[in-house]
Amino acid sequence: MGFFIRDIYENLQKYQLKSSIQVYHGQIISMDELNILKNSLGYYISINTFMSTDYDNKQIILSLNEFSITNDLVRILFEINTDPQCDNSKPFANITSLTCNPQQQQVLFTVGSVFKLIDIQQDKKSGVWIINMILTNIKKEYDDKNLISCGHILQKMGRYDEADTYFNRLLRELPQNHEDISKCYYTLGHLSFLKSNYDLSLNWFQKLLKILKPNDPILADTYYSIGCVYQNMYDCNQALQYYNQALLIWKESDGNDEPFQMAECLNNMGCIYEIEKCYSKALACHQQALSIRDKFQADLGSSYNNIGNVYLCLGEYNAAIENYDYAYKIKSKSRSSQDPSLATTLRNMALAYEEDGNFIEALKYYKKASLAFASIFSATHTYYIEIQEDIQRVSSLMESKIIE
Repeated sequence: MGFFIRDIYENLQKYQLKSSIQVYHGQIISMDELNILKNSLGYYISINTFMSTDYDNKQIILSLNEFSITNDLVRILFEINTDPQCDNSKPFANITSLTCNPQQQQVLFTVGSVFKLIDIQQDKKSGVWIINMILTNIKKEYDDKNLISCGHILQKMGRYDEADTYFNRLLRELPQNHEDISKCYYTLGHLSFLKSNYDLSLNWFQKLLKILKPNDPILADTYYSIGCVYQNMYDCNQALQYYNQALLIWKESDGNDEPFQMAECLNNMGCIYEIEKCYSKALACHQQALSIRDKFQADLGSSYNNIGNVYLCLGEYNAAIENYDYAYKIKSKSRSSQDPSLATTLRNMALAYEEDGNFIEALKYYKKASLAFASIFSATHTYYIEIQEDIQRVSSLMESKIIE
């Protein structure tokens, strides 16, 4: 297969067009794909196959309209402008003489051709979406913000596999020692983490550490990310080691611009110390995280909830309930009623009351948590089943107390 691709590529180079042209390519794509392209104007896209195009846009539109499509699909007409004088752009050539229909003027673009997205408009008459783009030189036109952002759009849409493929391909095509290689390593590590592929995630982050300089702005973020991976692998010692390295850099840097991530790092460390029953350290970390978040009024609910967890472990039930109450009130104002963390905080309050022997209040909050979970999850979900068990347990304890 490689021989045929190379042969086609060499022939395209041999018959490379010498003048600027405007050609068209029709395609049916999903609405999600169209939205990605709309969000990528000014950015770059690369094709992973040979692409045949035509000089006649009217004929392509007629062909597109012959296809019946569902609501989640759209008809696309790519309007492609080229400049053969663009240094090192991938070759393209007129292949009309080689086709079975010499009446149809066709131009073939090679695998890996890169285009800059200029404009997207819907033709009111035909309903076809027209995407205007220019063939460009990937090495010359590389703009790290544009290219990296394209992959991040996929990531934000939850299309992790596609984003992963995008960044891997980008990594292969980048010139050696290009500054964006570090961004690719970082993002690939994060994508692997999101897909719970922790070994691969560590592999990407360790590759990244090897090329980062001591003063690189993403060094602390990388240490923090590695800490997150180890925490999810239940390797608490390694997680704490990398979290501390990240904190050290953030604390030493003037005008730290990562306060939210620093707070999250302290929060994670607090959760680890709680698991290890180092409650004083856990409380200190959560309180530091709270003080940072308080300045920006961001995610205070999580900090209060976690402080409540530590007090619960210490047997200081009134303090636990007080912090859970703060957490619930803050979350109720800032989060959707469908956020599971609201129900979790209610359940935590119920547990604190139960541990304190106040079964009436415990049952009240377990029932509130049950209603919240029922509005989010099915009756077969683990959270819903567990909360029903909590209600049954406390109800039995109340009956036993009455009998006594």
